[in-house]
Amino acid sequence: MLTFSGLVADVLRSIQRDWDFMVPDNCIPVQVALQLMDSSTLGKADREPEFLNTYNQIQRTLKSIVNGGLRSFLFLLLWKGMCAKSLL
Repeated sequence: MLTFSGLVADVLRSIQRDWDFMVPDNCIPVQVALQLMDSSTLGKADREPEFLNTYNQIQRTLKSIVNGGLRSFLFLLLWKGMCAKSLL
């Protein structure tokens, strides 16, 4: 099972490898969106499914991180509650 940092590293590697033109700070998201909709020879419409797959991978990774953190937080609350009860 991958750790949270492993999941994030996988996503980042995928973005750097396949979507390197979106990594720089000067990337303009609207321009990328227009390119993904452009089916001409200059556009990137053929890469739209790949983009959506990467987007879904990012969403799953973020959800895993949030859910994992929430589980840890809830466990900590339960543990502290049990400790407090045992002291009474």
